[in-house]
Amino acid sequence: MSNTLSRGLAVLILFVVPLALTGCAGSGRMDANPSQAKAKSDTPKADEKKNDDKAEKLAKELESMQQTLERMERELAIKELSLQKTEHSRKLSLTQSEQTIKRAERELAMAQRKMEKFLNEDVPQRIQRAELGLKYTQDRFQEAQEELNQLELLYNEEEFAEKTKEIVLERGRRRLARSEENLQLSQRDVRILKEITIPVERDEWKHRVHDKELELQKKRRDLEINRIAQEIAILNAQNALQKQHEDIENQQDKITEKREALEELE
Repeated sequence: MSNTLSRGLAVLILFVVPLALTGCAGSGRMDANPSQAKAKSDTPKADEKKNDDKAEKLAKELESMQQTLERMERELAIKELSLQKTEHSRKLSLTQSEQTIKRAERELAMAQRKMEKFLNEDVPQRIQRAELGLKYTQDRFQEAQEELNQLELLYNEEEFAEKTKEIVLERGRRRLARSEENLQLSQRDVRILKEITIPVERDEWKHRVHDKELELQKKRRDLEINRIAQEIAILNAQNALQKQHEDIENQQDKITEKREALEELE
């Protein structure tokens, strides 16, 4: 009987132990499946959040780039106005310089005409008048001398009161002396006029004309320098404007690329 009982326990063990092991394995499989399912369900959400973050970043970058583009367009408008101002300033400056040159040319021509008049008309007339005055003075001196000689002859030949004779002769001598002094002064004036006054005035006129020539040359050089400076200013303004156009085009291309990247995420 004991042998029969032993066999029954053995059979029971053979059936119970495999079932127990099978239950444990099934339980383990059941515990593992929810974890894997949860991991699979979390992956799309993470990708979606990552895309949202990237899209938000791109949207902010796009907004900043758009603001930069608007600022660049405002700067473009300012540079266009600056170019117009530079062109107007160039025209005005060149016009004023040309007017200044014309005025300097007129002043030079006037100075040259005045110098020619001085040399060809004034100088000969002044010398002629001075020499004519000298001749009158010489004539008066000679007349005074002749009058004194006649008085002396007259009073020597006839009998007159001694006192009257001296008064008349002394008057003639004074007149002769004054005529001689006047003659000497006239001679000196003519000499000074020819040797000093006219040469000095001639040199002054030459210097005036030369100064006007130098002034005209300087104004012409200033005009050329001003013209070059204005042209450089216009070229710089045009280059700045062209560069601004290129920068705006580049910025627009970047905005287009950024917008396309954002649309792909959406």
